[in-house]
Amino acid sequence: MPESAPSNDREPLAPATLAVVLLLFFFSGFAALIYQIVWLEQLSLVIGSSALSLGLLLAVFMAGLGLGSWLASRARPPSSPLRRYALIEALIGALGVVALGSLPLLG
Repeated sequence: MPESAPSNDREPLAPATLAVVLLLFFFSGFAALIYQIVWLEQLSLVIGSSALSLGLLLAVFMAGLGLGSWLASRARPPSSPLRRYALIEALIGALGVVALGSLPLLG
């Protein structure tokens, strides 16, 4: 006997809320691209080679994706996915500002 599909008890988002969420996703991706460019430039100044900087940047990015996926798979399902997403985005932003501010101290 086939298993039944899991039920989705959440209400669908209102069209205005969905539009805001999609706009926030867009700006989140836009900010991530800006971070990537800034990180590449900063690493090129510290390491001295753009090829090595790009390799290090991609390695750290992929490691972060893997670590985030692993941690998310062990977390309990959120009661508010948007609130959890906002918290994660805020933490990423704060970590980026702290890291970019401390990178010149390494040189």
